[in-house]
Amino acid sequence: EQPLLDSDEVRLTVSHLVESYAGIAMQSDFVQTFNVEPRVTAIATDSLLIVAYGQQASMTIQAQPAAAAKGKTLRVSTLGGTIATVDATEVALDDQGKAVITVGGELPGCTVITFSVDNTDVEAQTVVNVKELSPADVNVDWKVDATDICEVIRAMGATATPAAAKRADVNGDGHINI
Repeated sequence: EQPLLDSDEVRLTVSHLVESYAGIAMQSDFVQTFNVEPRVTAIATDSLLIVAYGQQASMTIQAQPAAAAKGKTLRVSTLGGTIATVDATEVALDDQGKAVITVGGELPGCTVITFSVDNTDVEAQTVVNVKELSPADVNVDWKVDATDICEVIRAMGATATPAAAKRADVNGDGHINI
């Protein structure tokens, strides 16, 4: 069985030979054409978003197919708003079926954001993990490494190379333990 395409039409024909429920014959064939309307079948989003405590992170959500999602409303809800907040609870999907929301890390912990599209039963969820960030993690990659040390040294007006900073990793685990 082949699924219908968005550009397909369905033609319904009822023969004049059938009788109505009251037993009355039709005078002529009934013919009507219907356009196939696309339906949202999925919402694509990250399964996990890590946000620094007191910071914000943006995420892109896409309803698929885009032709069905264009102009529809994406609903956004959080499981409570104490751990993470969102900047909007309703967002219009663009021509590609996409929307961008901003998530704020309010308290360390985990929560869930749920996404849905109006007039569909399609849903998606993202787990949000709000973490405290180390002050030494200058580039916010959740680890203190040679790159962070170089940035700190440069901010102090000195020069450093990644090779020199890597020598500070005394136990060779890829992190500089402070």
